[in-house]
Amino acid sequence: MKISKSFNAWRKQMKKAVKDMSSKRLFKILIPVSIVFFILGLIVPYLYLYPEAGEQIAVPLHYNIHFGVDLFGRPWRVFAPSIVGLSVLVVNLIFAVTLWNRSRILSYGLLCATAVIEIILFTASAFVTLLVLSYL
Repeated sequence: MKISKSFNAWRKQMKKAVKDMSSKRLFKILIPVSIVFFILGLIVPYLYLYPEAGEQIAVPLHYNIHFGVDLFGRPWRVFAPSIVGLSVLVVNLIFAVTLWNRSRILSYGLLCATAVIEIILFTASAFVTLLVLSYL
């Protein structure tokens, strides 16, 4: 009984935080930017690599300027940066909502960091896609 009351109080607090956050301009910019770059990180490798790369046993995943390609792997591993991006997006969004009532500056920092990380991971996905295309 006591647990359900505290859970309901927590749930109401989170609803209030989400409602308050969604009214802020920076939130309206950063979350869609993060989601768009996450989706682009999934779509770009899929459009350019499949079905050709899906038929390959191994594709290049990392290029080193000293030794050339030094990591090969299964074609699905091209999506590893996007999977990491999804986990970063979800975890940082949960932390930002949880911290909103305590420290809004930390929430904004988490949202900004999420957007920057998503852009970096999209860039990584694009470069891995170009690497695979150059070896197909």
